[in-house]
Amino acid sequence: MALGYDIGPRVTMALGAVTFRNDTRRSTHSIAGTFGAAAAAGCAASLDATQMRWLLDYASQESSGYAIWERDTDHIEKGFVFAGMPARNGVTAALLVRSGFNGVDDVFSGADNYFQVNAPKGNAAALIERLGSATR
Repeated sequence: MALGYDIGPRVTMALGAVTFRNDTRRSTHSIAGTFGAAAAAGCAASLDATQMRWLLDYASQESSGYAIWERDTDHIEKGFVFAGMPARNGVTAALLVRSGFNGVDDVFSGADNYFQVNAPKGNAAALIERLGSATR
């Protein structure tokens, strides 16, 4: 669980947080949740380092971040976007990799990477900034 709470916000910060939201009109709630849930599920599934890379690849495919949920005045879609969808997406990514699916080794760099496609103004280096330290 701790890994999920670390990874999700790192992705949000690397995308550019509020600037990303304002520039793209996308919400980071489902994006951070999907990556966080995937990391936590991968850890629970005892995936190795290579499998965790593939897991992040599948999580990137599942993250959308569409802010359309804001138009739902009953806030039902919000519950799905903030919790249900990211949990399902993360567990699905972990189960796919645990079942033998492989993927791209580093979805955050190289040609057509996650940031190039979704957040060209993002900062991929923020994903590992102060990684392993007790404070942020």
